[in-house]
Amino acid sequence: MKANEITLEKWSQKQEFYIVNSIINAIKRTLRFLSIKYIAWKTRIFAFRSPNYEGRNFSLLIVWDVMHISNTYLPFSNIFYKLIYFRRNPRRVLDAAKYLFLINSWRWKEIPKIYLTLKCNLNCPYCSNGIFYDQSNMGYSILSTDEWIEIINGLKSKTIILTGGEPSLYPNLQKIINAVDKHFMIFTNLPLHFIKLLNSLNRPVSVFGSIHIYDGLDVRESVIKNLMVLETSKNLYYSAHMVDVESNRKVMADYVDFLKTNKIPVTINRNQIVDNGACKGEFKKKVKCSYNEFYIGPDGNRYICVSKLVRKAKEGIIDYNVKNPEIICHEYGLCSPCDEIAKVEIIA
Repeated sequence: MKANEITLEKWSQKQEFYIVNSIINAIKRTLRFLSIKYIAWKTRIFAFRSPNYEGRNFSLLIVWDVMHISNTYLPFSNIFYKLIYFRRNPRRVLDAAKYLFLINSWRWKEIPKIYLTLKCNLNCPYCSNGIFYDQSNMGYSILSTDEWIEIINGLKSKTIILTGGEPSLYPNLQKIINAVDKHFMIFTNLPLHFIKLLNSLNRPVSVFGSIHIYDGLDVRESVIKNLMVLETSKNLYYSAHMVDVESNRKVMADYVDFLKTNKIPVTINRNQIVDNGACKGEFKKKVKCSYNEFYIGPDGNRYICVSKLVRKAKEGIIDYNVKNPEIICHEYGLCSPCDEIAKVEIIA
């Protein structure tokens, strides 16, 4: 099936999403895309060859939008991006195919996202953990490596996502990865010590590197150094991304040019806090919320959403074995940006 033959209805049915909501979201994102396309033409922020080349791939990027709605956007958008940007590079195409098979990405929702720690070395104002997150461990105590090894070994999924916070700040992270026979995907902002961590591992991992710039922060030295090491490694699959923040666009354009010069791919994601009113903490509503994700907090409990996890809200704890969990939530409006794809029915 060609990209331009994929309809919103088919994707909505396949992912069991409401068709009307999907169409509304797609329209919003299409308008957002058109504005970014104009910005790209003005600032060269998108890592495509030219606005015309970008336009010829419009249907492919619409598929990206639909996949964003269906909550499979992260693995697939990176694959599509690499197939466009490295379309003449057989190694990249092969890597993309191997990666799709490796993470079993069509079952993305079932992959546990583990927050070993919520501590972070950065203080991004657009953090996907939400406005209540203060870069600390948010009152959690740290579980031991042996406790985490037991928890992860007990999970059915063969793929595990390590996120946070900055997961590499968890003490002896390498001990967990080396002891568990599963494939790990690490979401990291690539601090200086990250390569040292990778060198201590006895198995390949997938790395999703985030490049964060705000308030004049210059992370080029550490990030570029680590990305160049990742680029030359044959045992790693990696992807780099940045967040589209209006105040940073001029600096971001310089970063993108630098990365392109060094043949390092980077994707640009939107600032989710700006797009979603439920993330601003300006109201609270009672809703019935269904969210088929698998988030495990620093205490080893499974939480229904990122907001409940970050705020250590006990009413958000659910059983590991529950599929399509659903709760009555009295705090709709205090959501985290990562929670935007939940199914919500307003009660009062």
